[in-house]
Amino acid sequence: MARIGKAVLLALAATLALPLAAFAADGSDTQAARVAGEITAVDPAADVFVLHSRRGEDLRIHVDGDTQFHSRTGEIDGLEDLKPGMHAVVAVERLEDGALLGKHVAVAAPPPDRPPAEAHAAGRIVGLGGASITLERRDGSRQTFAVNRSTIYKSRDGSVDSYDDLEVGMPAAIGAKEDGGGLVAIWVAVGEPPGDRPRDRFRERLEDRLRHHLRHRLRERWQDRQEESGPPGEGV
Repeated sequence: MARIGKAVLLALAATLALPLAAFAADGSDTQAARVAGEITAVDPAADVFVLHSRRGEDLRIHVDGDTQFHSRTGEIDGLEDLKPGMHAVVAVERLEDGALLGKHVAVAAPPPDRPPAEAHAAGRIVGLGGASITLERRDGSRQTFAVNRSTIYKSRDGSVDSYDDLEVGMPAAIGAKEDGGGLVAIWVAVGEPPGDRPRDRFRERLEDRLRHHLRHRLRERWQDRQEESGPPGEGV
């Protein structure tokens, strides 16, 4: 899935600030961690919800009677109030059996330009079929999504707002719904291509400087050796 917007993440972090401070201060938690992402499934009967994390992992998070829920408007009181598409930051504790227990759950509604989805995938676009997108995940698996006139296209820099703007190789996240046994993309969020990210540009500049420095040092050493050996024939 696409990354949570900074404004949403900051708002959720602010919502959790005081509860987490109290949580850490009581000294009862030694394996707590904070995870952020989008809620993709809720199962009140099993006291579990699924969070698609910013790293692309689907995390099953259990809740119990001590789990506290937080929202800016106070409309989230329990697991039954959670809905797919909501963004959340969760303070979790890993139990001895490896399960994740949510201690604090801060929730925000989905952005208006990104409707809730039943399925998510993140990776790189490897195929465009005119009315479909094939995405390759980090593990090498591929999945194809159909698109239609209702599919929403977004990118951080605003360069993508239609299917025609997509290119093979672009990193993307897709939210989809099941339709007729297949998956139809509800929204497609495109990231920055390799080489356009600030860290990539910084690395390229650094590599250029290192190459220039290395060539300069090699030239200096060659000149020094020439001076030490003297003109051809000297000393014979």
